[in-house]
Parts: sequence; structure tokens; C-alpha cells
Amino acid sequence: MTGDMAYVDRTIIHEYGHFLEDMIGAFLPLPSLHDGCTVTVLGVAAHSPMSAWMEAFASWFAQAVHRSDPAAGLIGDSANGMGTFTKEQLETPTCPSSRIPGNAVELSVAGSLWDLTDPNTTTEPFDTLVGHETNIFQIMDGPLDNSVLGLATPTISKFRAAWIARGLPLAPLDKILVGNGIPAA
Repeated sequence: MTGDMAYVDRTIIHEYGHFLEDMIGAFLPLPSLHDGCTVTVLGVAAHSPMSAWMEAFASWFAQAVHRSDPAAGLIGDSANGMGTFTKEQLETPTCPSSRIPGNAVELSVAGSLWDLTDPNTTTEPFDTLVGHETNIFQIMDGPLDNSVLGLATPTISKFRAAWIARGLPLAPLDKILVGNGIPAA
């Protein structure tokens, strides 16, 4: 986190989201430069469903905390890829056209998690689910709480499989995923 982000509440909560991922899920600290659409490590493209989940969960978490208590007085968002995304960015995640699969795009994954949380809107007819914060956390603390050879492996695809295993409504989840540019299967 850069010095100018040290006093931006939602950025601090974003970083705490990474701590939670490590404690209740699986987390691979990956020093990268990411802006929601692209990821590089040491100047090399490093898009993966794992890195997209890791950053998306933290960005979703920062806004979900604010949504749970709007009167908390949290200040600051960052729309420049540093810190965390605004609610508006999560509500309408857009990236320049690319060949990166949607499940490896941080903003698409974060937007999908947000759509499981936020109130329904008329601007997103595919967004029909509301208030699934608890399910997101329970899945993070259960089926996504694993690693392979010490490497964190949570992805939106594994989240979808865990959603199905819990008997949660699949068709609305798939509409959200597709609406955010992620193939449902």
C-alpha cells in the first residue's frame, strides 16, 4: 500500500480482507501491480483465476463492510486501481476488450460478488440476488479454505461449485456471472 492510501478507510479494510482470506480461506501473497483489468508481476502479465479471486474478495469485502454500516463514517475510495474499487465500479465492472478470460479478471469477479450482496437495480436485470454476504463468508471459510502444495487456490469457479453444493440458487448466480463477463460453467 502506498503512503497516500494509508488513511483511506476502504483501502485499509481491503488489506484486512486479505488477512481474512489468509485466516479463513486460502491466500497466496503475490506482489503484483493490478488495476482490476490487468495484472503484472515483475512486468510480466500474470492473469489467473486465483489472483482475480484474491483481489476481488478483498475489494468486495471493503465495500460489503461499508454497506453493512453506512453510518460508520468510512472515508475514501480509489478509482485508480490502487486501494479498492468504488461501489460504482463494482456495480458496472468494465474493462477494455481483451483476450483475458472473465474468471481471471479481478473486476469481473469482484462485480459478481457485489451482485450477490447489493440491492437489486433496474440497470442490471441479471442481478436478482441480494444479501448473500454470509454465504460468501461460509464458502470462503469452508470449501475455499484449502491449498495445493501450499499455494492458495480459491477461484470464482470453485466458489460456484461450492454454491451449488450448498443448494443455493444456481440459475441466478449463473446470470450474475455471465452478466459480469464470466462464463457460468
